[in-house]
Amino acid sequence: WYKVHWTDVTDLVAKRSVFVHGGMAFVPHTQLVTILHSRFRMNLSKNLAIGHKTLPVVAQDDRIGPVLKKLQNAYLGPDFSNANMKKGDKLRPELIDAIAPVSFPLCMRSCHSALKNKHHLQYHGRVQFRLFLKGCGLTMNDALQYFQKEFCKKAGMSPEEFVKRYSYNIRHAYGQEGKRKSYTPYNCVHLILGNQPTGGQSHGCVFKSHDTSQIKYILQQQKTRLASDDIDFILEPLKTKDYQVACRRHFERSHKGSDSENVGNHPNAWYEASVAFNKK
Repeated sequence: WYKVHWTDVTDLVAKRSVFVHGGMAFVPHTQLVTILHSRFRMNLSKNLAIGHKTLPVVAQDDRIGPVLKKLQNAYLGPDFSNANMKKGDKLRPELIDAIAPVSFPLCMRSCHSALKNKHHLQYHGRVQFRLFLKGCGLTMNDALQYFQKEFCKKAGMSPEEFVKRYSYNIRHAYGQEGKRKSYTPYNCVHLILGNQPTGGQSHGCVFKSHDTSQIKYILQQQKTRLASDDIDFILEPLKTKDYQVACRRHFERSHKGSDSENVGNHPNAWYEASVAFNKK
């Protein structure tokens, strides 16, 4: 048996697979990999944040600068291409508004909320959100329909103007224009280390771009109600800039008793795990 703090094995606690006493969890040796997995992910996320701070200085070295430039966007997990997705699992436009408050991670809820409130998304938000929806199984024709319907609610935007200004980029994302390359959704590293939002923009990682008070308010307003201690637990990793850990904790506390093993590296993994959980 291994004695660790219960917060290190929240997934096992949620499944009632360990004995908890005095804030400590007693984990059987058969579950040792769970402890190691959790510690590894936490340390990796923390050191990625530290490494990012020193990147401008280290990147000036001609020997390792080019390597680091490619490394920051490296991702070895699933690309969430919808090519092999079953027909019944594909997202339909009419379901997006109902699913978003429950099964979208905060980064994509931010884009969805901005789209619904402003009937527009700025460039980086459009790219981030449409690729995410593509990874959720939204077809190109449905994407064209969905975005046109929302954008045309804004005064002065006609269907003809939408087609002229935005339809090419949507078709391009699906590999039907330009180089005919089908693009994949952004992973968490890309959102954390990539272009950061400024005034009026809604893209990026919410746990990084928003201050703690803003995130707390967002969590208090979400459809799946969270207790105050749940919110404190979610926000705690932000003190050490562990954004992906905070996102994973958000999933765990919003989906009590769920399997969060694959959550925290990709927004579409968050979505797929949430949909699977809510089907039970």
